[in-house]
Amino acid sequence: MATTSQDNLVIGTMCGTSMDSLDIALVEFTADSHPKVLRADSYALPKDYKTRYLGIIDAKDSTSLQELGELDAWTGRVYAELINKFIIENQLDRKQIQAVANHGQTLWHAPNAREPFSMQIGSSSHIAQLTQITTVGDFRNPDIAAGGQGAPLAPLLHREIFFNQSEPRCIVNIGGLSNVSILQLDKYIGFDTGPGNVLLDCWTAQHFAMPYDKDGEVAATGNVIPELLNAMLGDPYFNKTPPKSTGREYFNPAWLQKYLQDFASNNYIPEDVLATLVALTSQTIVTAIKEHAVHATQVYVCGGGAKNLQIIAGLSSLLEKQVHTTSVLGVAPDWIEATLFAWLAYKRINRLPSDLTEITGAKQPVILGAVYEV
Repeated sequence: MATTSQDNLVIGTMCGTSMDSLDIALVEFTADSHPKVLRADSYALPKDYKTRYLGIIDAKDSTSLQELGELDAWTGRVYAELINKFIIENQLDRKQIQAVANHGQTLWHAPNAREPFSMQIGSSSHIAQLTQITTVGDFRNPDIAAGGQGAPLAPLLHREIFFNQSEPRCIVNIGGLSNVSILQLDKYIGFDTGPGNVLLDCWTAQHFAMPYDKDGEVAATGNVIPELLNAMLGDPYFNKTPPKSTGREYFNPAWLQKYLQDFASNNYIPEDVLATLVALTSQTIVTAIKEHAVHATQVYVCGGGAKNLQIIAGLSSLLEKQVHTTSVLGVAPDWIEATLFAWLAYKRINRLPSDLTEITGAKQPVILGAVYEV
């Protein structure tokens, strides 16, 4: 690739609640433009990656310090191998890369605990040593230490690259969980609305032996179960006021089963439950938008959920307007989160604070991330 300043290039990485692949993006930063993705790719993770993580997350209290420590080191090594593969495949000069951003894999997110914390593992020390590139990790806990939720962080980048003075916008990021960013002249807030793909993927894996429902094709064959949808919509999380955030430790198969058990005598079919879960994702997003955004707000979707045609159709129907992905704004929806963490790493290296006071409830702007040098 063409020679450029080391100060301009950062590799961003992200593995979300799907736990099936690592997104990697090479992002360029200049003083007069938004972060620009130069290269990007997604790499499959080892087959036992998801199994090892869900074994700890779903078991909750039954892990060991030995297992946790080994998983942290192993994940760092796996990420480093994939980052090195990305560098080689794209013929990059690692000496030109200022930093690697390592979000890590979220194990547990507990911003409302007696002692609030958010735990991501995936050793940044291993990544720094094995790539020989300074690595930045631990992005969420500085915000929590300042009294914030530690999530969502995506609204920071959404405001940076999508704010438009003449058009009120809402950016909807649908990963395992969903979050919204309300971008108006007089309002800037963001929060997790609830499940995105996490329940859909769990149900699809359990009943259809597939990791996810491609394009929402299976859900399209089912019918929404109104009483089940209404029961789930009554969950206390949806009535909480922002700032708020959540994770797989809350929305998981056990959460779904809690509501399904009341319908055990009914002859629902798996396709109908899947259609109902799509409706849950769409409805909770739309409720958040209608409550916090003005009527003229245009809605743009990013994240893996942008590919689920049933979710997009549900959003368009409930909002009574066409919903687009961020691609119409010139930004591919697949790489926004990897770009986000590259940007946060760039800001950390340059000691630039991030203001999340209106998003997470932090008491003041903070510098996010910890630096692991080589």
